[in-house]
Amino acid sequence: MDEIFKEIRARDFERSNEQAVDQGNVLKSLYLKRDSLIVRDLFPVLRSKLLDPRFQVEFLRHYKSALNSEREYLTEMALRSEASRFDSRFYTLQFPRLDRQLSISTFDEYQEFLRDPGEGHLGLKEILTQNVESYDANSALYVDETYVLYEVARVLYDQYSSRVSMFERFDQLASAELVDVYRRIDVDLKGSDEQFLKYHLLTLQASMRIANDKNYISLIDERIGKHFLVDVPRRAMNVLEHLLAKKLVGSMAFNITSIMDFTPAFESLEYGSLFNFDALRLPEVSRLYDGGMYDDSLWVRMDKPKQSLTFEELCSDFPEHENMVVTQLVHLQFFQENDQYFIHHLDHEYIRYTLDEYAMRTGDPSTKGHKKLKTFKIDKARIPFDFTFDGQHIVFLILDAYFKNKALIQEYFSKVAT
Repeated sequence: MDEIFKEIRARDFERSNEQAVDQGNVLKSLYLKRDSLIVRDLFPVLRSKLLDPRFQVEFLRHYKSALNSEREYLTEMALRSEASRFDSRFYTLQFPRLDRQLSISTFDEYQEFLRDPGEGHLGLKEILTQNVESYDANSALYVDETYVLYEVARVLYDQYSSRVSMFERFDQLASAELVDVYRRIDVDLKGSDEQFLKYHLLTLQASMRIANDKNYISLIDERIGKHFLVDVPRRAMNVLEHLLAKKLVGSMAFNITSIMDFTPAFESLEYGSLFNFDALRLPEVSRLYDGGMYDDSLWVRMDKPKQSLTFEELCSDFPEHENMVVTQLVHLQFFQENDQYFIHHLDHEYIRYTLDEYAMRTGDPSTKGHKKLKTFKIDKARIPFDFTFDGQHIVFLILDAYFKNKALIQEYFSKVAT
């Protein structure tokens, strides 16, 4: 089925920006056209796979994962609204519907949910019917007979796109465009930016500002005016901006994921607790794992001679594509002055492993990945180890913003707290 999704994704990239805006989601667009890629290729495969109980369980896992992400987002927006003294009911009124969906435990129950008039699916099907291309007497029957398949395909395609885009980040396709953009204002990016030359990271300059007030987070170079989108969660960016404002960082650079004339929508959730510790008393290797899912683990490595601390998250549902796996890692380096510790380097990376390398990595923290991609990098900093933002330690906030398993992060920081 990945091959079909790959072709759908290729169709998406073939569209112009105007077509993408006009047609919307590519899967929906192809479905409404009754395209053979959907009707003759995808749906027959899905019908066959959905006869397998194991596939049904796997589908429900992806379905609920997406619902949990949506609930976390709505929770954060509700809390923000309340903190700003705005009405949060736009978000909180969606919780009952999400909770009903999250309570679904079998594929039969999922199909009953899609047929339930009380859940609004009759109206959704009517909208789809009216938008079927070349509308005819068979349009309503087409939607009625394929609606469940369409909804399943929509969930699985979204999951596929998310998984594949994780690997596409390593191509850093925006780098070549960045070089061209700066060449137009007579700036040799490779010659003038050491971080770009080494890591394809764009160093924050005096002519730039961080745009962190929209759904997407970007850098704007006032000499150019375009938005350089960055792959940094809002909560992490809030921390980085605070460090800049306090003049605790000498250099900061970011991986640019795309370049746009304007910014479009998404975010993430937050929670946690304060911690403070003597860094050199940490063990060389710590591993925490989820009692219900042993493969979900947080590895913490302390290299005392190098005064380096590394956090790496391994997940049971790690993104896998073409026999490759991606994990996340946060690395910091520190120094000691009198009795106080200071962070002078901090970065976040995606690490790519082959399946064989990953199998070794699950038991051996010294196993190196196949390739790495930095999303941001701080150097020449002087950040006190016990420095906090919004009452929480900055290392916790960075980990919590990026890593998926929040419970393990909380557990680790509660263990090292003093």
